[in-house]
Amino acid sequence: MIWDKINLFLALTSGTLLMSGAWLVPSWLLWIMLGISVWISIFHYLKTRKQPYLHMVAVALYVSGLVGVWIYTFWDERDFIVQPLIVMRVVYVLFLFVMLGLVAVWWRAVTAFQHKRGNVDKEQLVRTDEPLSEKWRNIQRRFRGEKTDNQDIYLILGDEVEER
Repeated sequence: MIWDKINLFLALTSGTLLMSGAWLVPSWLLWIMLGISVWISIFHYLKTRKQPYLHMVAVALYVSGLVGVWIYTFWDERDFIVQPLIVMRVVYVLFLFVMLGLVAVWWRAVTAFQHKRGNVDKEQLVRTDEPLSEKWRNIQRRFRGEKTDNQDIYLILGDEVEER
């Protein structure tokens, strides 16, 4: 979608402006862009049912920018020895690595889930123990003298799978 690319472009532009020191992006603008990015990612997921990784990267850039701007103003107000722009750059890069690490962990968790439990139609039929209610019915049938020809197959996940 085009919104993915526009959102990521704006996030990269704000990050470039912050890192170069050419323009300290106001925090209210970053908050607005962060809110828009979160809403776009939610709508993207609801529409396509795919994980919005580009929007997550954009959110990581915006949050890192917000932390960087906050550190810059905090440092500038107190007149510490080190230049506030240098401290902002260091904090921005470190926080960006942390946020991108969280996106990578989210990606890994989603792909692991899809490989393990998400592919229900690829699961093979596995015979497992019967539920307790079914065992009780079989015991009652045996005492009555009925034939117990139970051919039910129970799945580990508990979902019914059509035979192919």
